[in-house]
Amino acid sequence: IILTTVGVLLVGILFMAIFVTVMVKPIRLLVNGVSAIAAGNLDQKINIKRSDELGDLTDAFNDMAKSLREKEVIKGAFSKYVTKSVVDRILQHKDGLKLGGEKKVVTVFFSDIRGFTPMAEILSAEEVVHLLNEYFTAMTAIIFKYEGTLDKYMGDAIMAIYGAPIDMADHAERAVLASIEMGEKMKELQAKWKMEGKREVNIGIGINTGEVVVGNIGSNERMEYTAIGDNVNLTQRLESVAEKGQILISAATYERVKHKVEATMLDPIKVKGKVEKVVAYSVMGLKT
Repeated sequence: IILTTVGVLLVGILFMAIFVTVMVKPIRLLVNGVSAIAAGNLDQKINIKRSDELGDLTDAFNDMAKSLREKEVIKGAFSKYVTKSVVDRILQHKDGLKLGGEKKVVTVFFSDIRGFTPMAEILSAEEVVHLLNEYFTAMTAIIFKYEGTLDKYMGDAIMAIYGAPIDMADHAERAVLASIEMGEKMKELQAKWKMEGKREVNIGIGINTGEVVVGNIGSNERMEYTAIGDNVNLTQRLESVAEKGQILISAATYERVKHKVEATMLDPIKVKGKVEKVVAYSVMGLKT
């Protein structure tokens, strides 16, 4: 009887050890996975196939980790181009964020420093970089303030988009209001640079509203979120003919902001790439 009892106990202990091992292992893996995610390591996947509740819990954990990784990819891709509030909205509505290109009506912004090339020839490389960094920092902060998307820096030029990737009913207003604020900020920078004995720096701005193709454009190895199309080209042409300190907007943009902005209609302008002359308006400021 004693031997039988001992044998049964040993078998019971063996089965209990096997059962505990089978149950505890996935739980331990789940605990370790949660701890790793909490520490910021999102590359977690538990490879356990089970048909019970622990299997369901494992699948839920893997889905959660995948979703977090996708959000981090989106956040990383856009955090350098748009303000944090826009990134949060992208994450909340990521189904509306298409990879590749899509047609969309947006407002495109271009600005450029006037006389930058001859100025750069007489400044040291360090002085040029310092001036550009100070200028870009100030202008980009204003773009982000109005929830614009920084498209790219091109030498001393800035391209931005309002109305993509997140839809904005008032994208034209945001672009023009940001440009007016940029003009005021440039006056502050000019006064500062003058006190520092630096040359005067002025910018010209062009703004246009219309349908473009926006999206991640490039190759699998390298891509950028940008806008392309005839309306982008027109914006750049308007910027190229803008005088120092002038904000030129197209007729399409003016129709969307005329209730809020004082602007003077100019004589039709001949721009490169257009057969017909283009009607443009010079923004004077906000209506009082």
